[in-house]
Amino acid sequence: MTGTVEELREIATGPRGRPPFMQLNELHVTNFKSFRGSHAVAFSPGVNCITGPNGAGKSNLLEAICFAMGSSVLATFRVKQWKDLLNCAEKEASIKLTLTTASTSSHPQGCEEEYMGLGQGQASVGVTLAPSGHRVYYVNNRAKAKKGALNSGDDRP
Repeated sequence: MTGTVEELREIATGPRGRPPFMQLNELHVTNFKSFRGSHAVAFSPGVNCITGPNGAGKSNLLEAICFAMGSSVLATFRVKQWKDLLNCAEKEASIKLTLTTASTSSHPQGCEEEYMGLGQGQASVGVTLAPSGHRVYYVNNRAKAKKGALNSGDDRP
């Protein structure tokens, strides 16, 4: 998906008082960076603040969101290898985002009818990571063959 910063901001936060195009409801992380085992974080509509002492995992939560949404620039995650995203010697890490998406009829011109094939209503986006660096992305619990499928709306696995 491409667009100006203002267009992307409108999609994320809602254009001029309209509801946001996408709301993050919940983040589930398992064995991702500093998070050993399974952890869930709930988000409220509007602004959410993540606070805590140094080393508590605040940045790791934001990195988990970026990773689940398809970011594949290793430097973004402050690691040298993909396997460094796994907690200790775990065999797999996973991230799942639960989202609510809104109708595009009230959103900026040129906004795709569906973003990432999610449609309107409740949706989920996720990723699993193996120590080899192999990643499998999921949209609505359906595996996608490659990260590019996340942006295409293509439902083929």
